[in-house]
Amino acid sequence: MKRFSSATLLLLGMLNTACGGSTAPQATVDGNWQGSTGGQTVSISLASSGLAVSGSGTITPTGSPSYAVTISGTFVVPTLAVTMTSAQHPSIGLTSTVGNGTMSGALNGAEFVDAVIVLNRK
Repeated sequence: MKRFSSATLLLLGMLNTACGGSTAPQATVDGNWQGSTGGQTVSISLASSGLAVSGSGTITPTGSPSYAVTISGTFVVPTLAVTMTSAQHPSIGLTSTVGNGTMSGALNGAEFVDAVIVLNRK
């Protein structure tokens, strides 16, 4: 068995980092998120597998009952693009940029027209 010196291992580690290897955490959308726009609260729970994203959530209009949504779409760092579907309402699209515990973007569909929203990780 061949042994490597500490200096050799350190040099290999530095080369790995210089050539694109990284120990930095990767961005993820997994978890619970909440935000509001136009008097409506959006709460979603997301899970990702590769580029695919799925989940569920609720949309709560002010003064009206909340309704459940199912979520599917993609996350290609840093862009999340999902569709939220509900039996009671037309589909709603969310396209957002994810970073540092927030996602900011726009909702379109149903009662939303380019509705700016910022969701925070809960």
